[in-house]
Amino acid sequence: LPVTTLLRALDSDASAKYRTEQEAKDKPVDPLMIQGMSNEEILSTFYDVLKYDKTDKGWKTPFIPGRYRGIKVSYDLIDAKTGKSVVEAGEKITPRKAKQLAERLTVATGAAAGAATTLLLALGACTGDSAKDTHPQQWVSQRQAVFKQFTRTLEPMGLVARDRQPYVAASFTASALALQRLSTQPWVHFTPESNYPPTRAKAAVWQEPARFQQAQREFTTAVDGLVGAAQAGDLAVIRKAVENVEGSCKSCHTGFRNEVAAR
Repeated sequence: LPVTTLLRALDSDASAKYRTEQEAKDKPVDPLMIQGMSNEEILSTFYDVLKYDKTDKGWKTPFIPGRYRGIKVSYDLIDAKTGKSVVEAGEKITPRKAKQLAERLTVATGAAAGAATTLLLALGACTGDSAKDTHPQQWVSQRQAVFKQFTRTLEPMGLVARDRQPYVAASFTASALALQRLSTQPWVHFTPESNYPPTRAKAAVWQEPARFQQAQREFTTAVDGLVGAAQAGDLAVIRKAVENVEGSCKSCHTGFRNEVAAR
């Protein structure tokens, strides 16, 4: 028999509680009240459960150092307590960095020793804000939507580059081409009248247009290089190309994006 069939024959949490209560009262157990383990309970037997909570500032999840060691994140990690970014998009989290973050956040929140896994971090992608865009043209919402697609497209390629997902040439090339199509799309939405809440763009976007345009060109060039590497199929070159794209993202974020949205 499959293991799941056997697990369904075991008491669910609710049934086990009911059985214990009936035994404590010296009352018979009603067989109709007994149910086997639910799908969720069976899954939790084999897999760790990661909890995500929706807040007015985004999604929150416990910071578990082991999940992030050796990973170069494609989105900011934000301390849910302070609202400040503790790891920027494109930054690699070394084992030492993960340990330092756990220790630092535990101290900062006054948590008990060893309680770092209960601390929450908000996951912010390239845009990462839940405030509503009330402008008739929706400039901020439109560019944020493209940036979110950037993240969803680039992140799986980053996992491949770090050997956390298998390399499948056809699907990787398709992802690189998809990112190339996206790479020119958000910039048209940075119009002179689009500097309004909930934007995270710095004033430098409009005050230094030449520098901002140069950052755009560097990004599209890096993406073009990724497409070329993907089509060539050399994994070592692909890893470097992914690193270049992520580095371009980080550079642009540093120069032109605030940690929190304007209110």
